[in-house]
Amino acid sequence: MHRFAALLLLSLSLAGCGKWPPIVNSANDIRKLSPDVLSIRARGLADHDLHALVHLENLRSLDFTGGWAVEEAKITDEGLFTLSRLAPPKLESLTLGHNKNITDEGVAHLVKMTSIKRSEEHTSELQSH
Repeated sequence: MHRFAALLLLSLSLAGCGKWPPIVNSANDIRKLSPDVLSIRARGLADHDLHALVHLENLRSLDFTGGWAVEEAKITDEGLFTLSRLAPPKLESLTLGHNKNITDEGVAHLVKMTSIKRSEEHTSELQSH
């Protein structure tokens, strides 16, 4: 049985599974990353730290979902406005997930981000203001 588990882990590893994007919780965390990073998990990233995303010139995927069962997301409508103004040019995927701080008004800012090909908002959490 141990050999089967080891082979399964090896298969998942070779398939790309098990390699998680780095977690960032502050502008300082972002600045420590290589500009070539393609994907980050940013559940703990606050609105005032979003400006540091310009450091990640090749960012393609931004995930605010990971860790939703443990930590409330810090991004708000104001952060989505900031993100839409930064408009990372290569950002293709944005996942907001469960977030009580984001309303329909905030999500409307994302329309300006023309590079986004895939976005996920768990609308059961969205509220109109």
